[in-house]
Amino acid sequence: MIKTFIRRIMGAYVSVDLGTASGRALVEERYWSLRRQVPVVYLLGFVNLSAMELSAAGHIAIGLNLPTFIAACGILRLFQWFRPSTEVTHRLMVRRLEQTVIFAALVCVAVCARSLQLLIGNADASSHMAVMLFGGLTAIGVAYGLTALPAAGRIPLILIIGPISGVALFEPDHYFRGAAFGLVMVAILTMRLLSAHSRHFTDVVQSRAAIRHEQLRVEEAHREAVVAATTDFLTGLPNRRAFVAALDEISGSCAFAVAVLDLDRFKLVNDTFGHAVGDRLLCQAASRLVDALGDRGLIARLGGDEFGILVRDLSRPAQARAIGHEIVEQVNGTVLIEGRPLLVSACCGFALAGSSGDKSPSRLMADADLALYQAKRNFSDHVAVFERRMEAPRKRRTEIESALLSPDITSKLHVVFQPIFELRTGRIIANEALARWTDPKLGSVSPAEFVPIAEQLNLIDQVNNHLMKLAFREA
Repeated sequence: MIKTFIRRIMGAYVSVDLGTASGRALVEERYWSLRRQVPVVYLLGFVNLSAMELSAAGHIAIGLNLPTFIAACGILRLFQWFRPSTEVTHRLMVRRLEQTVIFAALVCVAVCARSLQLLIGNADASSHMAVMLFGGLTAIGVAYGLTALPAAGRIPLILIIGPISGVALFEPDHYFRGAAFGLVMVAILTMRLLSAHSRHFTDVVQSRAAIRHEQLRVEEAHREAVVAATTDFLTGLPNRRAFVAALDEISGSCAFAVAVLDLDRFKLVNDTFGHAVGDRLLCQAASRLVDALGDRGLIARLGGDEFGILVRDLSRPAQARAIGHEIVEQVNGTVLIEGRPLLVSACCGFALAGSSGDKSPSRLMADADLALYQAKRNFSDHVAVFERRMEAPRKRRTEIESALLSPDITSKLHVVFQPIFELRTGRIIANEALARWTDPKLGSVSPAEFVPIAEQLNLIDQVNNHLMKLAFREA
């Protein structure tokens, strides 16, 4: 019966929902506030009750008495609150709060009993006034010390001030009746203040918990956005942005190598079997790449069937070739997708970066691209390491692009005519107009060089129109 009553009281005034963030935050705040205030509360009670004994009884007897009982309870509770070996969980916090209510009730019953004993068993008016004064001070001080737990804070006001005021109201002296009335009113107003403080305390803690919850949601959303911005969702690998960021981070700190790996005839797989099969092939290739490289570096999907590889602590071309062959051999092979055996083959181009960081990530990737182009042209070896001589085609291409974009490009283009003979008669029956470009800096530029570049720059129509005009004019 008593246990059921206590459980109901605890459920109504102490227990909170630990399944919610605000409930856990409220328990934490109450626990740590009380942990700071409990030593002061017991010290206040010990000092006030010792003063009450001295004032009302004239001495403090050594042995079993109220101050000794308060001191013993204080030592016991401080040991429970501050045990270093105890792991503080939310359940333990709730148990400590419930124990605080029980201990507050037991101590207040003891204080009430001693106060009534001094009031009834002593006829001296000054002793009565001392009991009311120090008893009231103890109740109000303890109540304010327990403001973090209002259920415990109301107990001394009810169990100490209530009984001693009730006894004082029946005293013949009007001074005691006035003091009793004042104590009762102070207790009522203090409980009112405790309720207001409790509501404000709860609102502040719950608001903090809500703000913290929103902050965590924002941080989680930010992390998800970062992942989305730096992850290729098809393969789960880092994307081009993450790869460039990794190159920026490692640049200048140590020697490393950058490689670009490309799958052969991947477009044919997409066109023949569809993009779903192509996507699964890319996932298989990505998995093989990760297994081949292991923890030696980073694999990223740069786009399409192109993968970027960052290898740390690599400075010699021979090392790069060895790792490249190891990776290509593990990637190459047959994969079974939807019952179809598909052959995977890859080419890889490496570019080495020294520890001085003299090459930017974009330059390294461009060098690796050139090496990849060289590897694709070399049918006997699918791995190439960038060399200075590979820069010549890139430099010439850049110069051709600049020349094609110049406003006087049409003045440098001309046509020559190649006669077409009839073999039987030897008679010229037509002339084929051939485009020619002679540049003061570039020299003679073959159509095989400038036509593909003009197509990529969307200048081919302008070039064709000019050459057609020249051909018609000659005709």
